[in-house]
Amino acid sequence: MASSTIVNSWTEWDSLELICVGTAHGICYPDETPAFPSVAGPPNLSPYLQSIAGPRPRRRIQEAQAQLDHLVDLLRAESITVACSIDDIRNEDIGEVLTRKQTSITGSSHTTDGRILQKNKIDVCRPTTLSNEQLRFDQQLATPNFVSKYQLGLACPRDVLITLGDTIVEAPTAIHYRYFETEYYKALLYSLWSRDSNMKWLQPPKPTCSLTLPTKQI
Repeated sequence: MASSTIVNSWTEWDSLELICVGTAHGICYPDETPAFPSVAGPPNLSPYLQSIAGPRPRRRIQEAQAQLDHLVDLLRAESITVACSIDDIRNEDIGEVLTRKQTSITGSSHTTDGRILQKNKIDVCRPTTLSNEQLRFDQQLATPNFVSKYQLGLACPRDVLITLGDTIVEAPTAIHYRYFETEYYKALLYSLWSRDSNMKWLQPPKPTCSLTLPTKQI
């Protein structure tokens, strides 16, 4: 029997069915990389940014996490189902969880125009570890071409993943501290891929990100 179509997003305006909300747990101020000048602002800020590299202040992490949690609460208030871990999605039959939904208008209501908008449930997942340990990004990562003392975190899923129709693309990045960021979403991607035979999953070649690769002329 053919599997259900799950990954199918062609516009930004169709009915929302599944969304991944990021997390601020463990996020860090990253160390400098060759791509740093493009995101760091004026050169005179470089010494300051280097001095604060490492785990972000606990208060700021808590405030950022509270904002993301409030977003999830808002989604719940809009009759949206929230899965607080990737395991919640992976361990269920996602073909049933993500039934095809459409926003519909009913004929009876007490609104001025005589119509009400019927909100359908939307599934929300959040990145997490596969164990009970908190996410941490203050651990060194290394390749044959570079070493980074810290990673950024998982607050912005859309920075590294994009859905184009029936295809999910892992976006390669030239920033050292985000080089392996999509690895944290693999459990969710495998879950979708195993249940949707129409889904395409692309991981374009990653740049080496060696210290000699960047050029200041670009």
